Amino acid sequence: MTSPLARRTEPLSHVAAIVCALGLLGALTACSTGGTPQHVASTKSAAAASPTAVATVNPFSGPIEPASALPKTCSSILSDQDLTSAFGSPQVGDTSYGNYAPLPTIGRTGRVTCGFGISVDQSGNEGQPVVTVSVITYDQASRAIERVADDVHSTVAKGAVAHPAVVNGHPATILVEPAATPANSPSVTASAGSGTPASPSPAASTSATAAASGAGGVTELLMADGNRTFVITIPLSQASGTGAFNVLTNLAVLVYQHTLPPGGSATATAATSASPNPGAS
Repeated sequence: MTSPLARRTEPLSHVAAIVCALGLLGALTACSTGGTPQHVASTKSAAAASPTAVATVNPFSGPIEPASALPKTCSSILSDQDLTSAFGSPQVGDTSYGNYAPLPTIGRTGRVTCGFGISVDQSGNEGQPVVTVSVITYDQASRAIERVADDVHSTVAKGAVAHPAVVNGHPATILVEPAATPANSPSVTASAGSGTPASPSPAASTSATAAASGAGGVTELLMADGNRTFVITIPLSQASGTGAFNVLTNLAVLVYQHTLPPGGSATATAATSASPNPGAS
């Protein structure tokens, strides 16, 4: 880790044009929409960032996955080892798992969201996750890609700065949102127009609220591939600038690899990431 998108009926060629335009601007990413969260952790390792990496995978060529194939646990998305590798140190705390209902108005067929490294203070209040990951499915690739493009556009319009990135050859966008802008938080965007969650969890709701506050600012990576979108958010208090970009792109490679459906057509081998220049912001 916000109003629903008005659905369009333009042909795919029109959507592709939008995607190409956003690619040139470095603004292609993943989408989000919310509900209410619950559970925990998986495994692998990421590679070094390459500022000269070039996107080679067309998001329209990605796999089409049914909502039923979305991860059932957070451990099938990221493991403790993954988090330690990405952040350079163990990330302790609770994990929340959220399974959200479909949203036909925007073509969303399913969504799962995991919050990792949730701390609890002496009063029992849950803190912001060190990283929040959402994997979302849509009824068709054009919906997913269009959703991502619209999310990037609307978030930038509210003050975020967009940086182009490449995740394992897939075009993505990293959004940097300044501190003290709760209304613009990517976590809030991820919850927009969510409707009723499929698997409510009071504990997960609390952590989702904490993440949505955005009091300290966040850095978020968004990516579309086939009919799936990916949203990975970390607070600026955990990492910022190039450090945050590297953590996000490395985690995105792992999330993509762990959740790629069997026989998925999109490439998922070597980790390749573009590290935007934080000075641009």
